[in-house]
Amino acid sequence: MVWQGQYHQYVVGRMSAARLEVPSEMYSVEELKLWVLARRRADLVWRRGKVVPVRERKIEYQGVGIAYLVPGGRWLLVGDLMCGSVTVYDLDARELTGEPLIPDGDLDEQAVDLIAITLDSIEKSPNLAFTMVLSSAAHMEQSPLHVTTWRVALVGDKNNARLVAQRLHSFQAHNHCLINDIALQDNLYARIVCKGDFCYLEVFDLERSSSEAHCKAIIFPGVVIRRIRLLPGNRLLTFSQEQIMIYQFNIADGVNPIAPNISPKITEPTWRYELPDLRACYSALSQGISRGPSIHFLFTTNNHILDLIFHINNDQNPQVVEVAKLTYNKPSPIMSDIGSDKAFIQYPDSTVVHLSLRWEKQALSSPKPEVPVLSRTTPRDYFWNEIQPPKLDEETGRIIQNTNDMIWIIDTALP
Repeated sequence: MVWQGQYHQYVVGRMSAARLEVPSEMYSVEELKLWVLARRRADLVWRRGKVVPVRERKIEYQGVGIAYLVPGGRWLLVGDLMCGSVTVYDLDARELTGEPLIPDGDLDEQAVDLIAITLDSIEKSPNLAFTMVLSSAAHMEQSPLHVTTWRVALVGDKNNARLVAQRLHSFQAHNHCLINDIALQDNLYARIVCKGDFCYLEVFDLERSSSEAHCKAIIFPGVVIRRIRLLPGNRLLTFSQEQIMIYQFNIADGVNPIAPNISPKITEPTWRYELPDLRACYSALSQGISRGPSIHFLFTTNNHILDLIFHINNDQNPQVVEVAKLTYNKPSPIMSDIGSDKAFIQYPDSTVVHLSLRWEKQALSSPKPEVPVLSRTTPRDYFWNEIQPPKLDEETGRIIQNTNDMIWIIDTALP
């Protein structure tokens, strides 16, 4: 009963969702204790600023398209750059052996560079489950670019668990394009499509779209968009190099699947925010953090960490609040990742800043940084890659770095 209480206390106290992979009654007292202690220890290590690698492992993998860490830190999804497969690794296992989640051929040899998922709540699924969309970042072949939705679920007991994938929907989109980013929320799938300097945004209704006719909205921002997030009420949050914009959209039926070549008219955003003297092109952007009537998005631009507060049920404009300014005498960071209470910021000389964030009780307040600690590291500890940013699981303090031919798993805390 003690560790059941500790588990519920931990889950309630987190800003972002945390959950067990199977119902808590299926865990022994010792297993539940280890689960809680691992996460408490990660929080304590990051809060005190004593963040150093305590364990490093590596996976040799030629042709990594993307290394995606499922929230919770146990399951690593590796998209293949060549054959279009997805391999899953259990990072809690003693041996890091990959198992096929989506075998060769199921994606028509389409490279997997981008992954977006939405986790099921405990109320919807007592076992870990999520919806997943895969995409190629660069598609220049004559074959169509497919949009495929998968249902991924954990099967077996917790000690012999594995993930299995089932195809839900699939339809053809167009070809000859670059996909900068994708986002998934419920039945809506958004992506950024670029052809040179021509950029537009698409939001699909996944269930109603087919290869013959798409059900979607098309937005023409007039600038190149780097990052996106879907918002409640058919709204899309977008980040360009110099602006943050929000667009309202309406899904239309029977849209011609042929890709537009020119913008008929620039779509006006419902809200715009200029980023003076800041460059967002290499920024990290958190998932939405729900706090009462608002949703927070933390993001990094150069040496700044900012909080975008989006108000759900009223017409009040979003707010942008500075959370932290890193005043170290360093060049601009090259890569970073940020969650609801932890941030990982990396510089070209292998210097790494680990930041712990503390939230106040008020729903509209932004987080406050704990004292940030500058950690000097060597290239053996961290490897940066301008194409693949690091991935941080803030529950466990686990960091994933992809160097295209090798994936490093770096643990900053162990139970």
